[in-house]
Amino acid sequence: MFPERGGRSFYFEIGYSDYARWFDELYRMLYGVDTDGVCKKFRRYRGKPFIEFVDVMSASDGQTIGPKMSAKLHGDFVAFARKARKHFTQTEELTWMWDVYRDFRKAFKIASDGGFVCYW
Repeated sequence: MFPERGGRSFYFEIGYSDYARWFDELYRMLYGVDTDGVCKKFRRYRGKPFIEFVDVMSASDGQTIGPKMSAKLHGDFVAFARKARKHFTQTEELTWMWDVYRDFRKAFKIASDGGFVCYW
């Protein structure tokens, strides 16, 4: 949304390599395989939580997720928050991933109300 027009906005940064590591760890937590494992057997995971990110993972700048998918993904983030917090805070190496999880959850919550999430 455009804050200068009265909407809400939220911004966070994550580098490409950290972004890829984060998704690998998210999919390991959920499915026991990394992103490549999910992609190789995509039909098995179709319709599962967070699977929409497979299409966005390698997207170029400007990829946008609208309110409908944002609402679905926000629901996924809410539903798995307890499991993610436990998983991402078990070692210091993974602690930053809990912050990213919460950032995505917040972004998709805002976007689910008629907004969007845009990758730059």
